[in-house]
Amino acid sequence: MSEKKKPEVISDGYLRINIWTNEGKNGPYQKATISKPFKDDQGNFHDGKNLDQLDLLKLPELARRAYNRMNDVKRENFRDKRLQEPKEHQNDKMR
Repeated sequence: MSEKKKPEVISDGYLRINIWTNEGKNGPYQKATISKPFKDDQGNFHDGKNLDQLDLLKLPELARRAYNRMNDVKRENFRDKRLQEPKEHQNDKMR
């Protein structure tokens, strides 16, 4: 059984975006989830989906930060894949 990877977290107060990296047939890809953790009466934590008025103001900035982070990872993966290609293939693509 494989160990489940933890997400990268971008947060502002209790509002957070989790960025999950998965492996696909064409390499790694990322997905994001938005949550607002809360504690129930028994002291157990849960990921809530209800946002208040202030959360709605924070959300666009968090989404922008998550988008930029996911875009950076995509560029890094592309660069790493490109560096692993044989030199003759790299030269063909430059022509």
